[in-house]
Formats: sequence, C-alpha cells, structure tokens
Amino acid sequence: MTKNVKTSTRTATSGSKPSRSAAELEAILNAIDQTQGLVELGADGEFVTANETFANLTGYSVDELEGKRIFSLLTEASVSALRKVWDELRHTDQAQVHLTLNTKTGTTADVDATVLPWLDKTGRLTKVTVFAVDTTTVEEARQKLSQFSAAVDGTQTAMMMVDRDFVVTYANKRTFDMLRANLDEFRKVWPNFNPDALLGTCIDIFHKNPKHQRDLLADASRLPYQTRIEVGPMKFALQVSAQRDAAGNYVGNVLEWSDITEQCKQELLNSDYRGYFAAIDRSQAVIEFEMDGTVIGAND
Repeated sequence: MTKNVKTSTRTATSGSKPSRSAAELEAILNAIDQTQGLVELGADGEFVTANETFANLTGYSVDELEGKRIFSLLTEASVSALRKVWDELRHTDQAQVHLTLNTKTGTTADVDATVLPWLDKTGRLTKVTVFAVDTTTVEEARQKLSQFSAAVDGTQTAMMMVDRDFVVTYANKRTFDMLRANLDEFRKVWPNFNPDALLGTCIDIFHKNPKHQRDLLADASRLPYQTRIEVGPMKFALQVSAQRDAAGNYVGNVLEWSDITEQCKQELLNSDYRGYFAAIDRSQAVIEFEMDGTVIGAND
C-alpha cells in the first residue's frame, strides 16, 4: 500500500501567478504529512493510500489499513455522520465532519476531517481525499472541563475563578444563584452590578482599594487566605486559593464564598446571651441542685 498521497501541480502559464517552486511545494506537503492525517479512499470508502500520521492515530500500520473501509474504523455515530457527508459529495467541493475512530488498541481518537471529492466527467464519485486533524486531547480537555463544571455546579459553595489580571474566568451555578437572589442588596453598594455580566469583569470594581487585594494576592505563598466581608447587611466568609497550571505556574485564584449572614446573627445573639448570664452571675447567687436537693454547683 502506498504510504503517501500523490499530488500533482500545474506549471504557470502566461498571465497567471508565478507557481511555487518544487522545493516549496515539497516542504508544504511534508509539513502537512507530519501534522495531519492524510488518506485517499475509493468511492466505497476503501483505503487506497494513507500516511503514517493517520495510521498512528488508528494504531494500525499503513499496510494493515489496506483493504479496510474507513467506515469499519468509526464509531456508530461517526459512521452516520460520514455517510451523510458521503451522500452529498457529488454536490460540493469539500465538506467538514467530526469523526471518532476506534483504534486497534481499543481506545478512541477524535479527528476533525476535511473531505474532498474527486469526480469524473460524468459526475461520478471516483475517490475521496481526507485531511484529518487529531483533536483527541481537545476532546479530553472538554470532557474534563464538563466533568469539573458538573461537580462544581453541584456543590453548595459559591465558587469563582479569576486570572492574574483579576478578571473573572469562571463562576459556578451557586455563585450566580447567590448573586441573583441578593441582587437588591448588591446594587445598593454597586448600582450598576449585573450578575449576568460577571464573566470577563475585573473584580477591582468591588474593592475600594484594589491595590490592597492585588498586593495581597501577588505572592502565592500567602495563600490560602481567609477573611470575612460585608455587603450591606449581608456577611460572607471568603477563602482565596492559588490556581496553578499543569507546570505549576501561578495563573490565578479560586474564590469560595459562603453566606454567613444568619450564622453571624446567631453568633451575636449567643454573645448577648453570654453577656446577660455573665451579668446575672456577677449580681446574683446562682445554685444548681439535683432533683433530690443535692447541690451540684454554685457561683462565687
């Protein structure tokens, strides 16, 4: 089986743009060959030629692909998607389709494919060229992000992420629910506040002295940092942690918000009770008895 798709070029004619040199064309084709899967298929989808890049995606050798039909390598959903494209190839110059390949090792590989039809003079499909770009890592990242979002959105903690410029890059559902539920209170402090425009907003607008927060978070060794903040009558516990990329670089912060307004009210009430009982303790004799009259405690 031929390992590389053969191509041909036209020489420049009078009045046309100068053609690229053979060396330039070869360099371009080599770059494509090394970075993209490139296959030529017969009208029925049988492999005619394939490059090593595509073969590596499938886990098969180039020779092992010989005699196979591309449909046999695809997931059920991708078979349907490619057949739909295939049926339209007589009426288009090219088509794009996302495909998932079943590899020899039992895993899958995702590709974005550009499909080019070749027709004879009667309009009959004779062969198909496919350029395939590996998007497996992109799909894996999307899946991980989806799983992360589902997990974070399911928590009862309002969570927000900002980059090193303090621009909001993510907020979970709990954050938006909290902001919308207390919108009137937030707008008493920030009249133009709009929770729907939170993403992409710099959090400097929420601070009277943004430099203080920037200086505090400039050094990741100071994190995590915990504090309490007030928005009108509302009180929040805030924890700020460092966010790092795969290489360990400090790339932003994770902010976790907890509405502790009712908790603070109870703490204040408990404090009042403690003060009340302390006053009684200082001004009156207090004795505790068992049911049989035995003294078990008394103040001074």
